[in-house]
Amino acid sequence: MRRRCRLGFRKSNQDKGFILPQSANRVRLPIAKALPALVLLLATLTACQSRHRFEAYSPHENVLSIAAEFGLLSSLDPYRDEVGRDLTGQSIARSTLVRLANYEALHPGRLTPEVLAYKGRALELLGEYESAQRNYRESAQYDTELKEDCLRRVDALGRLIVAGGAPPAGANLEETINFLGSQSTEYRQLSRSFQDALYQSLALRESESAELRRAELMIANRYLLVDGEQQAQKALEDLIANNKESARSLEHALRLAHYHRELAEEEVRLRQPELSGFSLDRFKTHYDAAVDLLYRISQADGRRERLVARHELDALLEYGGQIEARAR
Repeated sequence: MRRRCRLGFRKSNQDKGFILPQSANRVRLPIAKALPALVLLLATLTACQSRHRFEAYSPHENVLSIAAEFGLLSSLDPYRDEVGRDLTGQSIARSTLVRLANYEALHPGRLTPEVLAYKGRALELLGEYESAQRNYRESAQYDTELKEDCLRRVDALGRLIVAGGAPPAGANLEETINFLGSQSTEYRQLSRSFQDALYQSLALRESESAELRRAELMIANRYLLVDGEQQAQKALEDLIANNKESARSLEHALRLAHYHRELAEEEVRLRQPELSGFSLDRFKTHYDAAVDLLYRISQADGRRERLVARHELDALLEYGGQIEARAR
């Protein structure tokens, strides 16, 4: 913050310059006696003007300032809220890692356990649990007040890591879908077992991610599944219903709107609207569902998905009008 020198001066409304206080105007000093005071005044003003001014985004000088900004701006509930952003618009987790790396380069070996612990805090918000666990474990090797907390976090992250993982090698489509469904359920159960609200939230976020991967897998392979179109739609609807409190809830609703739009467009691509094989009812079913979802999302104040839905709704309404005209 820019510092101001307060020396008891006031600004004149006429010339906007500095003048002596009114009480001094009544004292008439000889020029020889007033000259040293004027010189001192000019020197003081020059010193105030030449004082170093820090830029708004200048490098942090110590770990305390990095930790304070991270604590103020990072989310304590990453499932329901975004991770958080710094004043430059960057992810606070990513920018914290950069600042800590810069601090280590400038001050190697200084405050090592604190630097490691805050690296772990940033990494776990980014979902890099193994890297975060490694930093916490290294920090706990130092005999500091952070040791107990770091060991607790090592244990919590270990449970998240065990619940994660990829499907077994050689698993077919059905087995992979079932694996992701079970993984999502396991993460939700793990969330209820945590005492720490942060790790409850991280487990819910992982459950949501597994459920989303399952839905996307079913959409991409709907032609290979029995009633794949209906199964994929139900997977997306379940994703929305199970994650109403999520920060990504509208993102999921937008994905369902896109799925309905894809099915409506697919009917047009496979069967020309001018021909008898075209099913206007099937087109209208998915078209109306997409319009309804986009309209509701476009009414959500303060969400970035709102603008996307508004533009897509205008385009979809125009597209639907053209198709109905062709099908007459």
